[in-house]
Amino acid sequence: MSFLKKLPWLSLAFLVAAYCTFGWFLYEPNDPGFNLFFVAIFALTVAGLLTAPERSLRSRFFIWSVSSVGRFVLVLCSASLTAVVLYMAHVFIHILVTTAACMLARLDMQTDGFEQWQAFWVLSMFSLIGLGLGWTLNHHI
Repeated sequence: MSFLKKLPWLSLAFLVAAYCTFGWFLYEPNDPGFNLFFVAIFALTVAGLLTAPERSLRSRFFIWSVSSVGRFVLVLCSASLTAVVLYMAHVFIHILVTTAACMLARLDMQTDGFEQWQAFWVLSMFSLIGLGLGWTLNHHI
């Protein structure tokens, strides 16, 4: 019972609301569910990246940007990502809001003393619950 009392309910409610609107936005009547699958993978990835140890992230993701070839690839990828963001701004806004809500919940959980695995599972569960809730509500309404 103390685990449930310790949860940051307000930030987790924001997380569920953000993913609920994202799931509502992604629903299409004739879609077999691929969008939902990819967004669920996105939610788990965001939760994993926010709860991973910082030192291991630096060593795995940023070590390749030391060379000039790595920097060139980084510039090309960031330019391509900028073009995609500008073209698909309506989708990117939802992604940005869900990521910000997940970061807020992670920060609250970190200040409350949750371990990394606990935070990962709580963030994953609430993200997927919100995503499924938005998808289902749009399907039935």
